[in-house]
Order: sequence, then C-alpha cells, then structure tokens
Amino acid sequence: MAAEALVSVSTGVMNSVLEKLATLMGEEYTKHKSMQREVAFLKDELGSMDAVLKKLESIEEELDPQTREWKNQVMEMAFHIEDCIDNFMHESGEDSNRGGVGFVGKIAQYINALRTRHQFANQIQQLKTLVKDVSERRKRYKLDECASSSSYVAVDPRVPALYTEAANLVGMEGPKEDLIKLLMAEEAESVQPLRVVSIVGFGGLGKTTLANQVYHELGGQYDCKVFVSISQRPNMMKLLGRIIKKLKMPQATHTDEVQDLIDSIREYLREKRYFFVIDDIWDESVWGIIRCAFPENQQGSKVITTTRIEMVAKATCNFQHEFVYKMSPLDDQNSRKLFFSRVGQVDLQPLEEISIEILKKCGGLPLAIVSIASLLVSQPTRSVTQWKYVCNSLSSNLRTNPTLEGMRQVLNLSYNNLPHRLKTCLLYIAMYPEDYIIVKADLLRQWVAEGFIHKVHGQDTNKVAESYFNELANMNMIQPTNIWYDGQVIECKVHDMILDLIRLKSEEQKFLSVVENLQGMIPALQSKVRRIFLQLDCGANECIVQASLSMPYIRSLALFGKSPFKFSMYELKSIRVLNVHYEGGLIADRIDLTPISNLFHLRYLSINSETKKKYMSISSQKEKMPILILPTLIGDLKHLETLESCMDITAMPCDIVHLPCLMYLHVPMGTRLPDGIRRMKALRTLVNFDVHMNSVQSETSLLQ
Repeated sequence: MAAEALVSVSTGVMNSVLEKLATLMGEEYTKHKSMQREVAFLKDELGSMDAVLKKLESIEEELDPQTREWKNQVMEMAFHIEDCIDNFMHESGEDSNRGGVGFVGKIAQYINALRTRHQFANQIQQLKTLVKDVSERRKRYKLDECASSSSYVAVDPRVPALYTEAANLVGMEGPKEDLIKLLMAEEAESVQPLRVVSIVGFGGLGKTTLANQVYHELGGQYDCKVFVSISQRPNMMKLLGRIIKKLKMPQATHTDEVQDLIDSIREYLREKRYFFVIDDIWDESVWGIIRCAFPENQQGSKVITTTRIEMVAKATCNFQHEFVYKMSPLDDQNSRKLFFSRVGQVDLQPLEEISIEILKKCGGLPLAIVSIASLLVSQPTRSVTQWKYVCNSLSSNLRTNPTLEGMRQVLNLSYNNLPHRLKTCLLYIAMYPEDYIIVKADLLRQWVAEGFIHKVHGQDTNKVAESYFNELANMNMIQPTNIWYDGQVIECKVHDMILDLIRLKSEEQKFLSVVENLQGMIPALQSKVRRIFLQLDCGANECIVQASLSMPYIRSLALFGKSPFKFSMYELKSIRVLNVHYEGGLIADRIDLTPISNLFHLRYLSINSETKKKYMSISSQKEKMPILILPTLIGDLKHLETLESCMDITAMPCDIVHLPCLMYLHVPMGTRLPDGIRRMKALRTLVNFDVHMNSVQSETSLLQ
C-alpha cells in the first residue's frame, strides 16, 4: 500500500483488503497458483469499487438511500473478505507448527495444508460471486455518475449570525469588551500600526456574532469597512472582487491575475483608515494572500479574523501587533442569562430544575442554547413533561429535530472539512461516554491497533497518530484538559454537541454502535456493525448482563460503566481491540482471560477497574482485590501491541517474551515479570517495573 493512502470511514477497510490481496499474489503464496487468478479478479474489482467509494466520501451528506445502501454493502463485503483472508493466512502460517515431528507429523502437516487450501478455494469462489453481484448492482444503478453529479449547495449557517440583534447577545458583553480593548490599545499614540486580532474557537461559540458586533460598534470610526465571509475552498479572484465591490471601488476589468486585484486594493487603502472582518478562514495560505491587500499605513487600521483552527489563528498573528483571542463556552451564569432572555422567566420550580439539565447538555454553546430556547418558546404551553422531553432529546435527536438544524450545520461544516483520515479517528472517539476524560496515549494506541494509522514518509505510526491528534485539537474538534509542562497534551475530552454529531455519523455509516441500555443491546449485537461499545450503568440490584449471542464478526468491543458484562471470548474470533473499564461497579473476584490465547487477531487488550483503586485504600478488604488470570501460553498472539491492566495478575505467562509486536506493557506494581523480557525488541513502554520483584541487572538493556 502506498504510504500516503487515505484511511477513511468507508475506504479504510478496503485499503486493508487490497493490501492483503496483493500479498496473496506475492512470492510467499506462489504455490497456490490455482487461486491467484481468482485473487487477481477480486483485487481488480475491489480496486474499481474503492475508486467509487473515494468519490462518494466527498459528497457523503447528499447520498441518496440507494447509493448509501450500496456503499454499506461494499463495506460489509470488504470486512467479510478480510476475515476470510486473515483466517487463511493464520492457518497457513501455523501449518509448520502442527503434527509434531517425523514422518507422521509431516503427513498431518500436509493434510492440514490441503484442508486449509481447499476451504479457502471454496470461499474464494463464493466471494467472487458476491463481488460480481455487487459490481453489477453498481453498474445497473449508475452509481459512478451519482458520485460526480451532485450540485446541492446548503445555506451557509453563518448568515443568521450576521443579523442577530445586539440586544439579544446575552453573554457576549464580556468578550466584546475584551476584544475592543485589544483592538484599541494604542489609539492614543501618534503612530498607530495595523492591528490584527484573530478570534479562534469551535463552531457554534459565536465567533461570527462577536466579530460582527464589534464591527458595527467601531466601524463608523473608519474611512471604510468591509465584512466578508470565506468559503472552505475560496476562489481568490471572486473573493477579492467581492472586497472591491464592498469598498465601492471601480471594478477591475481585463485582468485574471490575483496580484492585480491585490495591487488595486492596496492602492485604494494606502491613505485610508480601514476596518476589515475576514470571517471563517480555513487555510493559512488563504490568509497569506488576503494579508497582502492590507497596507501598513500607520493610520490605526484594524482587521479581525475568525477561524475554527488554532494553527490558522497563530499563522494569522505572526507580528508584533497581531493577537489571538480564544473564545470559550459561556459560563453557567451567562448560559442561564442567555437561555432565560429567550424563554422568559419560568414560574414553576420544576422548570427551573430541568432548565439546568438542558443548559448542561448545551455545554455553554450559544448556538445550542438559542436553538433549544426557541424550541421551548414555540410550545403552546409550558410543562415539565415537554421540557424533559426536549432535554432527553438533546443527546439523541440532533439530526431529526429541525430546531437544531442550524447547530447541526455549523458542526457539520467543521466535520465535513476534515481530511478523510481525521474523520475516521474522530468517529472512533464516539465510543467514549459524555464528559469522559480520555487519556491521549490510550486513544492513539487504539487508532494504531484499528489500522487507522499508516506510516507516512517512513514516520513511525505512533508519531503519525500523535500528529493526527494534534490536528484534531488544532481544529477544536477535541479539547485538551491536561497539558504537560512541555506543551504535550496528556488528556482530552469532546464537547457534548460534537459527541452527539460523531455518534450520529458513526451510526449512519455503520462505523460503530454505542449501547447505553439493556433494550438496545440485542439489536446492536444482531446488527452487522463491527464495533460495539457498551456503556451500561445499571443499578446495583440489577442482574449482571450476559451476552449469549454469537459475535464472531466484532472487530472492537469496549465496555464502560458500572454493570459487568459477561461474554464468551471464544466467540470473538475477529476481535482486534478489547477494552474493558468498570467504573466503580461490582466485578467478579477473578477475571479469567485464558481464552484470549485463541484471539489470534488481537492487537489491543486493556482490562481495568476503579474497584481496584478503592480496594487498594482499604487494607481490611485487601483479600477481595480482583485478580486477572492470563493464559499460561500467550505467544500465539503474534499481533498483540498493547497489554494493560491495573488488576493483580496471578502469573505473567513465560512466553510473553516471544510476542513480536508488543510495544506497551502496563502491569500493576508487584508483578513478577519473566526473565528474558529484555529481549523483546518491539517493547517501548513498560509501566510499573518493580525493582523489588525483578532483577535490575538482568533487565539493564530495557531500562536504558
């Protein structure tokens, strides 16, 4: 696979399948000549489908139901093909270890090899038929044409913000005063250089509204003023032409050069005191061009820019009189002021209580608060039932509730602007509960284990993953909550409204399913989604949940919450990521992980519980600490990259030292590690190495 290959929601698995089909056509499998022709056919057909999928990615929002269904069928087919290939490669790779030694062993080995090849040959024929059917459906429905014929243009969600009445801008007074002070700091001086302030923050915080109000309050003091909004991929000739028109300059004629328009604007502004707002900049290079149009004429001119991307804001403000103003969500007091300015004062105490819950879900986002308040005001009567219904709908009704359409468009705009590779990584965060503090390092290891990250220009996958994380942070899609002294982010969270959006996207695209109650568990397990995340917070008196359904297709399974969830690990044949985190609930005294030795595709394993931390602080209950039982032999997990647990481990398997891919090992203090762990070439991080339980001398090379 090319290093720069896109990894997206729909094409990620396809890239992986194409890479593995190419491997089957390589030298290692030349003895399977009879099937290589069929493999070549699959590779060609899937390559053609992959090209269509990449086109569909760019118009995801406008796909009709027929096209969306075909896309889902292709993804499901790709998963199925990959499962078949993985099983064949595993069985083929294990042939040499079966049957013992000697003549009888060789005969058994030969028979196993024949059986494996015969089974895979039959599967290849079935897959070929399936691929033909899906390919014919594409041609029959002319989906290639659908991928290039869309012309739908949505209303720019920033437009309503330009006409919001100043009297209704509750909560903006403080930011407006701060911004004005920043702009006017040197007005009393004789020499007044051009001053630029960039407002940065995620969609829906009110950046456009704030800039617009300052523009109207101060604009009258200047010779000329212009407010212009920028599209995600602007045509610079048209953009500069709009500025010229707003300045009421003579229209430039007979030119197709950006430089000519810039020169005209600069000349017009050369002796003037001007005020500009450049709204919603998405790219540093765009600002680099526009900035050339503003002359440094010492007239005290002002420019405000707004952006959702922190790196763009920093690029906007590189010089002495250029500043970044970072917007934050409204605090509780201003959120309440804004909310009640729209709904009026409530008469009932229960309405006051539910309003607090509503505001909590709005997360200080002005656009969300105004949208919800408008919905409540539109109701014929005020009742606790209605308000509770709205509150409950906030976390699940983002797409279908038309009063939230404006907010959805704002957040959608940020999401749609993400590169394909970042969309996949962001959607994966949908598995975490609301307000969950995410450890960055854990998240990055899961991205790598899922196959979302590929080496770029020879860079290590962990470095690439960290770069993706930083891009999402710069675009304000994730919020750092704990930053180390050197600027490294340790922990982060996701704004509730963004979490709602990415959960919706994940469900639509069958990327993952989040189950939050017992009623939703069975449909989720019966669906064809490959990633299931259970967030079950049942009461202490409720029965422990147990799944009896088969889950051989699941790639990722995560469990968060207070309710233990029992399942048969023997059914998790395709699992890549298994992440269990009990948050303060009761769990079994012993957790038997012996079956994981059969989970050949497992890459990430994390088993943790808050219960462990509680027991550690209560010595009288020390004997009740949960114990983790690992298999005696774990060496078959050739792909395992992460093994993490805070629970006591009965015994660390001796053959863990033979795991070729294990990079991260986190064990509780007091764990006795097997001799020879220093020979693990892939191991990079060993957490809680206990010098009292292990020989420092024998592990010298590792500690260095």
